[in-house]
Amino acid sequence: MGYISSKIIILFTLSAIQTLLFTVIGNAILGIHEMNMMYWIMLFTLSCTANVIGLNISATFNSAVTIYILIPILLIPQMVLCGAIFSFDKLNRAVGSKETVPIIADVMASRWAFEGLAVTQFKDNKFEKAFFDFEKKESEYDYKSVYWAPKMLVKLDDCKKLLSKGKLDTKENEKLSYTIQLIKNELVKELSINKKFNFDPEDIKGSFAKFDLRSVDYLKNVVTIIQDNYIAQYNDVNNRKDAVMSKFMVDNAKQELFNKTKKEFYNESLADIVKKQTAKNKILEYEGKLLQMKDPIFKDPIRHENPLNYRTHLYSPFKYFANNKYDTFWFNVTVIWIMTFGFVLTLYFETFKNLLNLNKSFQVLRSKFIKRKI
Repeated sequence: MGYISSKIIILFTLSAIQTLLFTVIGNAILGIHEMNMMYWIMLFTLSCTANVIGLNISATFNSAVTIYILIPILLIPQMVLCGAIFSFDKLNRAVGSKETVPIIADVMASRWAFEGLAVTQFKDNKFEKAFFDFEKKESEYDYKSVYWAPKMLVKLDDCKKLLSKGKLDTKENEKLSYTIQLIKNELVKELSINKKFNFDPEDIKGSFAKFDLRSVDYLKNVVTIIQDNYIAQYNDVNNRKDAVMSKFMVDNAKQELFNKTKKEFYNESLADIVKKQTAKNKILEYEGKLLQMKDPIFKDPIRHENPLNYRTHLYSPFKYFANNKYDTFWFNVTVIWIMTFGFVLTLYFETFKNLLNLNKSFQVLRSKFIKRKI
């Protein structure tokens, strides 16, 4: 363990110096202000993981050629599945998910580093800090009033058309049942989150127990009331945001400072990425649910029944774990360090080398068995 420790200390020290120089020089050239510490912490953390992975490879293989072949095999998945190149919701459903980051990407340290830096640079910079909470609420209310409610009304109209037909074939019955379940799932979720709506739970339950044309009209009224409420909330938040912004516009000096701060700290390209501005679909129907695809940086993470389930969408502003709320940057840094310590243990116990030797022994026994059989 002493030998391993000495190797790790030397490599980690060199990485600390290299990443510090890279961060200071790189951020100065790119014009990234007051983010040196956050960038250094993340890049140093990631480099420590890379060092330990490299030590595992060196301890497992004796041939330099084999190691050279392995390097691109290890690096390419890190680049492809970090979230910067491909959108996870467009991956094959066998490995991807429309709702959460796929598990195959969660084992990539680069995915945690990229998300952590993207989120913290967008929401924690000097300019955005003053408006993030306002914009988060604006985004939520805008999504519910402009995308969610109209989609729900369309679904209810689909139900009305099917119910008006009278006798339905098997395919139409399946479509009606699916649509009713989707509407029920969305309304139950919405009313459980926002308890301020004074709808009688028994009326809601009764509408789905005996779903008919009267139920459709009642539920359309419910959705319309919810939509109007969100429009009013959006206008209120927007007015409060404008009031804060107006403080910077009282004179030319403050207005100039406002514009200068925005120019120095607000990165429009990064904002396009974390808000998914180029996404074609702002709302998506997936497995009997309606998913918000717009503004992932402003979207609350999924809160699973299992408190140990951390999985959520990419660019989530914070994470839930063990019934606690954690900032995305520090949560992701912690995950990468857990990976690093895991690789330290595999290095100490020579896990990969033992697995390779076990495979070689199996191949030898297999070849002997085949020879005897012949």
